Amino acid sequence: MLVDYHMHLERGPFTPEWLDRFLVVAQERGVAEIGISEHIYRFREAQEAYGAWWGEVAVSPDVAPTVATPAPGTAAFAARWWTERGGQSLNEYTELVRGAAARGLPVRLGIEADFFPGAARAIRAVLARAPFDYAIGSVHWIGPWGFDLLGVEGLWDGRDVDEMYRQYFALLGQAARSGLFQIMAHPDLIKVLGHRPSAALDVEALYAAAAAAFAASGVAVEVSTAGLRKPVGELYPAPAFLHACARRGVPLSLASDAHRPEDVGLDFDRAVALARDCGYREVSTFVGGARRPMPLG
Repeated sequence: MLVDYHMHLERGPFTPEWLDRFLVVAQERGVAEIGISEHIYRFREAQEAYGAWWGEVAVSPDVAPTVATPAPGTAAFAARWWTERGGQSLNEYTELVRGAAARGLPVRLGIEADFFPGAARAIRAVLARAPFDYAIGSVHWIGPWGFDLLGVEGLWDGRDVDEMYRQYFALLGQAARSGLFQIMAHPDLIKVLGHRPSAALDVEALYAAAAAAFAASGVAVEVSTAGLRKPVGELYPAPAFLHACARRGVPLSLASDAHRPEDVGLDFDRAVALARDCGYREVSTFVGGARRPMPLG
């Protein structure tokens, strides 16, 4: 069985016609079940619950905040990026996805929630507002620095790559241990732009610690094909990371992280091959937060 539990409708409207385009591609590629997992920051309810997680924004009295372009990694940049993408209705999204259950394939209601230290209460409040089948936990920000924002000039300038890897994996472990999520998304996303740690960093120890956190928390690890479409040109996670998860009995999820219909289920032959090479023979499905394993393939 193939499932694709990580996709986003954000490039189109919350309409059955737009969702149907994702369903059609899924059927063409042999995906038996899909889940829509819109980014949590898109919803008004989430914007209110999270609040100003980026911290205090310092504004120079000589610069108009609506005109100046804040530097990446600053609270002002994070505030603008996050708030500009909000405003959607969680109820409208929920009704759309729930209504798609009878439109062909099984369609599960999910959400992808950004994890920050101290954000657990906010995330839990949003999850309580809808009957989600699963929640995906992800780390995209280290403090106010969004490390995976393609096209942002100077994003990694002056960053210690080894230290960013350490901080990313520490946050990933915290997210898994929070008890909020069923799936951990693109679990080595820190590599997305092609930045690699030095030989001095024991990255396999970071993989092992994250895998142990996943196992202890009962979350599934996501094998995602999205990295093949990014500068890094690789699946998430790295084979050594997925092997570490398999050794600890961490369940498996599959994902395209599609933001457009043509990416649904894309390159799943490669994702399945990696999973099988690591010893996986089952993939996870979710209904009402409960996981059910199914044969992989």
